[in-house]
Amino acid sequence: MSKISHCLLLAGALALGGCAAGGGANSSNKQTAEAARIHTELGTAYLREREYEAALEKLNKALSYDADYAPAHTVLGVLYERLGQSDKAGRHYRRAAQADPDDGGAQNNYGSYLCRSGQHGQAYTYFEKAVDNPFYRTPEVALSNAGHCALAQNETDRAEQYLRRALEYSAGFRDALYPMAQIQFDRGQYLSARAFLQRYESVGQPSPEALLLGYRIEDQLGDRGSAERYQGELLKRYPESPQAQELKD
Repeated sequence: MSKISHCLLLAGALALGGCAAGGGANSSNKQTAEAARIHTELGTAYLREREYEAALEKLNKALSYDADYAPAHTVLGVLYERLGQSDKAGRHYRRAAQADPDDGGAQNNYGSYLCRSGQHGQAYTYFEKAVDNPFYRTPEVALSNAGHCALAQNETDRAEQYLRRALEYSAGFRDALYPMAQIQFDRGQYLSARAFLQRYESVGQPSPEALLLGYRIEDQLGDRGSAERYQGELLKRYPESPQAQELKD
């Protein structure tokens, strides 16, 4: 949606609010909630276009209507991370998680921030909160994030547990399949690594990292034909990638 149409949406909402009759405090609360939502949408649109000052203005405006509006805090977290202001980002991610403890997405977002900030122990707590929420529709996302967080700490066993749980929710979840293939390869379980990588490839275009891993798996298994196929595909699709350069050397 363009900036203009967002402005039209805002104007339309305010016009409708001005025409509403009766309702007293309940009507006022609805109008306030709607204003917070609309300004958050505006801020999100500006953020996507990298118009950061305008985004900040709209998001702060949203919070002026509802200081506990979790979506506005989440988008502010994203904005401040892009601006390199990690402390401010963390405060908003945390506020979102606190303001709406039943929002699994907010718990997952805060957990991801904590992991990126090196606070891994706390991060797992929030990932689990997201998964435990029966209304959270994508528990595989939080579990996969937890797995990647564990991998960043070289906690391979813990990572595998999270990633396998993610795949129990969504067997074709690519963000869990690729690291599982890598874990199995690193352990010398090449047939298992091949199986996970083939599942990864079956649900979308492989990344250069995945093609290089495929080459390495097949090379270890002694299948030169398959290894050369991965090599050729990598050089054709991603000729300038570091992975392609590695196989050129």
